[in-house]
Amino acid sequence: VDGNTNTNHYHGSCMHSQGDKPNVWVHIDLCQPFSINSVVIHNRMDFGPERANPFNLHLGNSSDILLNPTLGGDLNFDLSQTPKTILVNGLTARYVGILLPGLTRTLQLCEVQVFNSNIPQGLNIAEGRTASTNYPLAGYGPEKIVDGNTNTNHYHGSCMHSQGDKPNVWVHIDLCQPFSINSVVIHNRMDFGPERANPFNLHLGNSSDILLNPTLGGDLNFDLSQTPKTILVNGLTARYVGILLPGLTRTLQLCEVQVF
Repeated sequence: VDGNTNTNHYHGSCMHSQGDKPNVWVHIDLCQPFSINSVVIHNRMDFGPERANPFNLHLGNSSDILLNPTLGGDLNFDLSQTPKTILVNGLTARYVGILLPGLTRTLQLCEVQVFNSNIPQGLNIAEGRTASTNYPLAGYGPEKIVDGNTNTNHYHGSCMHSQGDKPNVWVHIDLCQPFSINSVVIHNRMDFGPERANPFNLHLGNSSDILLNPTLGGDLNFDLSQTPKTILVNGLTARYVGILLPGLTRTLQLCEVQVF
């Protein structure tokens, strides 16, 4: 899943399992269910392409590959060419799995590509993702900003809260893959202390270290009389969406972050 479709193992572009093992599999977690049009598999071609035959393609929403249905039973690669394209025709799945059934199998693939219908306009791609913070407070974790609940009253159980008065407090959301982002909508806590969030920085990029990703617009501020705040991003591509409160004694309390 690194984007490199070179089918020569010695060019460093292919995975290789341990040899001669039973029911060898690999699966890809798309992080959320997608309507899938096709799966394109690039087999290793410089040596042993026949090792991949036969294989099963499993698509579904279980992290256990064997619990997801197969498409087409035993499938085979054309040993004279790659890739192999399997049409899926809109089946919805989060996990894409490839299984080599049998007692002594060796899996060596160079790339698996999954093509889906365009993400619907207006879909919040942050909901249900993984959120992290550097100063978590038990019971008020960062998962609350990606749970789909935009209620801005902390006492309704819908908001995250960091430990108090800490330096450079941040939270970030891992979208699992880079997306072209149009806007970020942030729902501040409004029942108490909305001014605590001012100023803040918005970081977008592909590094899991929030501080290595560029900021948009420098210091930003919430209107303390209303929420949410919408920041237009205009198609910037990023995997990580981070919010940083710069300063020595800051407390972060947000209720939802939506990414469109």
